[in-house]
Amino acid sequence: MSKAFGMAGLRIGWVICQDKRMLKKIEYMKHYTSICNSAPSEILTIISLRNKDVILKRNNQIVTDNLKLLDQFFIDYVNIIEWVRPQGGCVGFVKYKGAEPIDSFCERLMYKQHTLLIPASIYSYNSNHFRIGFGRKNMPECLDQFKAFLHHENI
Repeated sequence: MSKAFGMAGLRIGWVICQDKRMLKKIEYMKHYTSICNSAPSEILTIISLRNKDVILKRNNQIVTDNLKLLDQFFIDYVNIIEWVRPQGGCVGFVKYKGAEPIDSFCERLMYKQHTLLIPASIYSYNSNHFRIGFGRKNMPECLDQFKAFLHHENI
């Protein structure tokens, strides 16, 4: 429910796999993490699934609008950021071309502009990339904060 439906807090999802042994392993592991989902989360998920057409149309429009903003943003900052437009979803993995390590870049952005990008190190990936989500309606404000940081830092 987190990405497509924009309801990450529910933490309800599905695993699709043709490997029956793998599914058994996943099921077995789940027994060690939780017995069941929370009842309110299950009810909210059912409501969401019953209204999936409206919710997915709304969320897809948000992502489409945000991709247009990001495309222009990354054109404007092509000298320091390399963007490969994702083929699907609402998350991108972007290369920062500056000399500063991505961890400190993201940390400074967070403290100075209250804007969060996730450095690649969080995923045990040793590169100057960051994760950017674009499934939220406040993307214009987020990009304004990011731009202000880049201008203020003369990056």
